[in-house]
Amino acid sequence: MGMWALRNRKSDHRMKKLPEVGIICDASLIDGRDTIAKDGYFHGRGEWQAVDVTTGELVVQSHVQRRSTINIAELCAIIDSLMYLHDLGDTTTPVYNDNQYAVAWAISANPNTKLPRNADTMSTHYDLEERIKWLRENKPPNKILWYNSKVFGDNPADFGRK
Repeated sequence: MGMWALRNRKSDHRMKKLPEVGIICDASLIDGRDTIAKDGYFHGRGEWQAVDVTTGELVVQSHVQRRSTINIAELCAIIDSLMYLHDLGDTTTPVYNDNQYAVAWAISANPNTKLPRNADTMSTHYDLEERIKWLRENKPPNKILWYNSKVFGDNPADFGRK
């Protein structure tokens, strides 16, 4: 049974509270295990995607960053979702993300990342800087909200790699 069928089941009390309108985004790191012990911070190949909660349609799908952090990938997911809505001329649909750091960084347009700058991370920093520049220049009015999975249930945009 798919996530959208599950959403309508009355037996799952959390799913009844899923927002009815919005773009819900999530990110994932590939091959992040053991990176803290090896390099002192959690990183991996980052990717993200976003789902329109009303239709269940995948509306944003990223490339894979060579080396990223989960917070950066989540922030890119939020900004790409805002860009998607901006391209549609939609200024009212909210964007949800389950990473509180990324939500705060998006609202402030000021990421506080400690991702080192080196040959492996240059493209990630470039991706991030381009998105932050867009965010600051366009100042999209869409609300950026925290997706509380304890209230709403599993994130529909989750990659399922836990």
